[in-house]
This record gives sequence, C-alpha cells and structure tokens, in this order.
Amino acid sequence: MHNEFIDRGLVPSKQLVEPYRLPAHIYASQVRLQTGLAAPVSAFIGRPVFEGLAYNQDLQNLTFTDPKTKQTKPLNLFEIDILKTAHYSASACTAMFANGIADAKLAIEKMTDRQSVTFMKALRANTQRNPDTQFFACAFNLFTPIVVEGTNGKPNRLVTGKMELAYLAIKIAVEAGCEKVSRSFLSCTLFRSVFAFLLMLTGCLVLFWCCVVWCWVVGVLCSGHVRWSIG
Repeated sequence: MHNEFIDRGLVPSKQLVEPYRLPAHIYASQVRLQTGLAAPVSAFIGRPVFEGLAYNQDLQNLTFTDPKTKQTKPLNLFEIDILKTAHYSASACTAMFANGIADAKLAIEKMTDRQSVTFMKALRANTQRNPDTQFFACAFNLFTPIVVEGTNGKPNRLVTGKMELAYLAIKIAVEAGCEKVSRSFLSCTLFRSVFAFLLMLTGCLVLFWCCVVWCWVVGVLCSGHVRWSIG
C-alpha cells in the first residue's frame, strides 16, 4: 500500500512543483492502521528541499567575497544546504518509520551523481529505523537528466539517455547504501506521457506472456510428474 500526496494545482512545471509530494504523517499512520498486517505500507518523501536560493544545479556559478581574504570564491550552495536539508529529510523519514511505514521513497533530483550519494549517505546516517524491516527507495525519473561530475580534470557530463540513466540510478543507490531503486516515466508533456504509457503497456504485455509460457511449462512438467508417480 503506497501513500503520497498528488496535487500541484495549476502549475505544469515539474521543476517548480514536484507532482508527488510528502503526505501528512497523520494520514500515513491512518493508512498503516487500516492496512494492518495485510500488506506493507510505503510513503513518498519527495525530493530534498534545498533552501539556498531555491537550490538548483543551474545556480552553481554564483560567487561570494571571503571576509578574511577579501577574495572572490565560487559559492557552493550544496555544501551550504546539505546539513539542514539532510536533517529535514531524515526527520520526515524517521516520523514515517515510527508510524510503521516499511519503505520511504526519496526523489533524487536537482543534484549531481556525487551530490546524490552524499545526500543519501547523510540521510541514512541521521534516520532512526529498523534496517531489517524498513528501507530507503531512491526514485529516479527517466525524463530528468543527471549531471555526472568529471574526474581527473574531465568536464561534467549530462546524462539524458533512458538506459544510461537507469544504470546510473542503480549505481548511485548502491554506492549510497540504499536498498531499493524505483524509476518513473512521469513527464509534463502529452507526448512523453503517451510514450511512457505505451512503453509500460508493452512491458506489461511481455511480462504477461512470459508468465503464461512459464505457467504452461510448469503445468506440463508437473502433470507429467503426477502421471508418472501414479503409474
């Protein structure tokens, strides 16, 4: 059973308002109570809320003047905001886990690959939970590019390919120590939404026929085994 808040009013831009957001803790606890032992309950925490100028990767070229050296230095908003942001998200996850939520889903957006790993590690370190029964799920949108930081003097690279994003999502989640990865095809344009629907429909049909063939094979083998045993 999944619990999330789905409403962004009349704002179509996913950059301004995320379509899935943190539900009220009181509702999450009610869903958990009503579900009981019938199924585990998950909750959508959403993407991290960076407060520094509504933090976005596009704002990384800002500078400030060091009061001691009087030198102009680049302003790293991520390093400034990561402490408070990680504590905010960890508090939300802790409250959900305290109400019996099994999975807390975090949207990984508006961060580079290295920043995403840093954020999730800080989140894990500051969240109270039972690691044997309560897990973190990193949610990645395959229509949202991710900046891969360059190493050894190489420039940053923007990853936009769907398969490469999917593999990158797994890599980030594993390095951050998260237990689960979820992928979303949600987009704000009609074409992409239709494309995502057709893609998911195709996947469902393939999965359905694989299950049919598997059941048929198992049925044939089991029926042969039964006849052999009886004979």
